[in-house]
Amino acid sequence: MVSDSQIGRNIKNLCEMRNFTQEYMSEQLSISQKQYSRIENGEISVSIQQLFAIAAILNISVQLILEFNASLIFNNLNSGGEFKAFNNTPVEQIETLYEKLLHEKDRTIKLLEEKCTLLVNGKSG
Repeated sequence: MVSDSQIGRNIKNLCEMRNFTQEYMSEQLSISQKQYSRIENGEISVSIQQLFAIAAILNISVQLILEFNASLIFNNLNSGGEFKAFNNTPVEQIETLYEKLLHEKDRTIKLLEEKCTLLVNGKSG
């Protein structure tokens, strides 16, 4: 189970990523800034209704709030100093997939051009 302090940290990090201030969030939730601050600091439990409201304000799922892992974003370098994508897929693997997709696109274009040529030659001939 996720602790109140972890939920509060997750909410705080997600709000910071959206540049949402405590004032803005407290206004949206119709609570005082002090009460909202206590949620972010894990001093009080966030209610289920508040959790759903916060998720709606952030335009994310409650599950993301509960499972958010800031280290995937803020510590995105592995021990070898190699940058990895957010989902921890090595950049080389993404580049390889990208190259395959480009090759497939070029192949599809060539096949379509050949079909167009056949159609044009078939109609004029």
